[in-house]
Amino acid sequence: MTPLDCRKCGAPIEDAAGTGRCRFCATAYRADAAAVGYPSVAAGHAVVEVSDVGANKIAVVKAIVTVLGLGLKDAKDTADQRCPFHLSVPRAGGKAEHLVGELTRAGARARLVG
Repeated sequence: MTPLDCRKCGAPIEDAAGTGRCRFCATAYRADAAAVGYPSVAAGHAVVEVSDVGANKIAVVKAIVTVLGLGLKDAKDTADQRCPFHLSVPRAGGKAEHLVGELTRAGARARLVG
């Protein structure tokens, strides 16, 4: 995957129409974020890269629900993304480091990249 590929489906981002969305899966992106391959990251947030969900996807979904407070459907959709994918996580309270630890315990390969 090159930095100008969609982070969800892996298709090349060619946005001649200026929609800010992948033409295949409609995933939203920002031009500056697409250039570095990370989602838009707000101040005070960190980027967690998940390079492999592993065999126990249910445990990964549970970790995402527990740490990020997402609903079950959103957490499952997050875990179902094409790897590698990136999550923007608040740095406050060590939430990013906690998420990396929980995902690793669940069998996923995750690391803090920004």
